[in-house]
Amino acid sequence: MEYDRSIIFIDGDCLVCSSFVKFIHRRDKENRFLFSALQSDFASQHPCLKEHDLSNLDTVILLEEGQTYTKSDAVIRVISKLGILWRVFRVFYILPPKFRDAMYDSFAVNRYLFGSKKYCDLPSPELERKFIQ
Repeated sequence: MEYDRSIIFIDGDCLVCSSFVKFIHRRDKENRFLFSALQSDFASQHPCLKEHDLSNLDTVILLEEGQTYTKSDAVIRVISKLGILWRVFRVFYILPPKFRDAMYDSFAVNRYLFGSKKYCDLPSPELERKFIQ
């Protein structure tokens, strides 16, 4: 199934990832993004994600116009599209990708220190419509 918007795949059990989704949703005035959990059937069956190890939940994956972006590239691309003020995040592209991704990895590995979701919080109807599966 084709979608006309970018899709952000996140760890569905992570509180930080859940907060990231809510952050994006509140600022996505142009309705650019949809969301899906990396653990979903949709993610495991999506042809563009076949090359990614979906058992590794330590990354966010952005699917945009047939291209996949991971880790810091995904986060910077998403945030910089949330409006004119958020475009300043593009400045992080000046850092070497290995450095950016090392910082991303060190945070991602420890993200459960902030907690995990034992129960799904009920999203607003508007946010729920943006989730695939």
